Amino acid sequence: MVHIDGYAEACFVAASQKVVVFSKSVSGCEAADLLALDAKDGRLLWQKKTERVMGDGLATDDGFLYLIAGDVLQKRQLASGNIVWLQSLVKIPQQKPLPPSRYQVVSRKLLEWIGVKQRAPATVLFTLRPKPSYYTYKLALSAGKLLVMREAMERSGCIVSKCFNDWLLFDEQSGHFQKGGPGEYVGTAGETKLLVNDDGLFVFKNGRMRTVSGSRLQSASVSPMSTSLESGQYSFGDRCLFQVSGEQGTAMAIFDDRTGRVSQFPEPMTHTNEQSSWVLHGSNMIRYAQCERIWLDEHHSKGQPWFENYDFKGNLKKATEIRFATPRNDYWVSFEGWDDGGALFKVDNRVYQLEPLGLRLVRVSSPVPTVTPKGTWNSTRRLGSRAYQIDGDIMIEQMNSNTRPHDLVFTAVDEPGQRIVWRHVERVLIQKSSGKTE
Repeated sequence: MVHIDGYAEACFVAASQKVVVFSKSVSGCEAADLLALDAKDGRLLWQKKTERVMGDGLATDDGFLYLIAGDVLQKRQLASGNIVWLQSLVKIPQQKPLPPSRYQVVSRKLLEWIGVKQRAPATVLFTLRPKPSYYTYKLALSAGKLLVMREAMERSGCIVSKCFNDWLLFDEQSGHFQKGGPGEYVGTAGETKLLVNDDGLFVFKNGRMRTVSGSRLQSASVSPMSTSLESGQYSFGDRCLFQVSGEQGTAMAIFDDRTGRVSQFPEPMTHTNEQSSWVLHGSNMIRYAQCERIWLDEHHSKGQPWFENYDFKGNLKKATEIRFATPRNDYWVSFEGWDDGGALFKVDNRVYQLEPLGLRLVRVSSPVPTVTPKGTWNSTRRLGSRAYQIDGDIMIEQMNSNTRPHDLVFTAVDEPGQRIVWRHVERVLIQKSSGKTE
């Protein structure tokens, strides 16, 4: 655990065709700031105080912004930032499964009578349930219904324990809570959100929840791919990629929203010395090495970054790699998005373009240079051909004075050619504080 004297950080919140919204937090300030910039020229449109923003928001083309700040669900006017309604989420208790209906009870007894075996319920002998200390959220909007996918966790020092996952459904116009249930977010297929609980997979589509026909997958066996440690792309068009584990080992699964069904193929067992990730595309999948694994005996393996092309049945079609002068164990490969020629991957601050089918690999221009001092870091959010880059996030372990001026820089970039469209600078004053540890 590291003590932090001061910090400044900014996050992407949401974007429409006309407006892009960010948040910024600075030590010494009790509240965070929402700032809306004109997507065309970067002009500051408005700035509002709020609690710390938790996860991505939603900006609609009809002029509204939905976000969660300080565990409060908000609807704001996108043009002015004014609040339309607020709804506290921590006051809504954990959503638990409904008791079986009379029809379900009768059906189960009938199946038992004719000799059809049912899945035995999980037996829990003893467990200590952690009490939630913080939450993370994801939002979705469909047919006038606003879906909040909630994950409750307990943090004790460096240890984070999951408490529960559930979903909450609200009326988009009034903000009134309508119903909820247990379920963990798995991924996105087009406009459809895929979730899982102990009853199987289900989707949120056209403002309603419905089960995925023929799915026997349970929450214990499904592993969502879109975690903070992953840099791939697990949704494309109408498909969503995720992991499934069971008695036969680990498999990859693809949900196709056009058919409403799930297909599976065994997880590839090649290149076990590397940590790998996936990029889902319209006609194939790219599997690539993120980094070399560090084994428990502290001896590092050495190799080259590789890329593989698979069809949707899990068949390997082609492979290629980036050749270093000598094999290494300190590289990191991250998926950076797409341009007109293919997928973009960043390796040691160099950007490579990979044609998705033929795997033709070409080095392209460097990314947009950072404009902030050493010791800071940046983040990028891509929306179509536009990328929004934030430079200047910083945590200071020891401050020599009570205050320190600092710049947070927001840059809009058109991906083809890495052309800078605009740049907006927020000058902030970091104040020495004794209340933050990481």
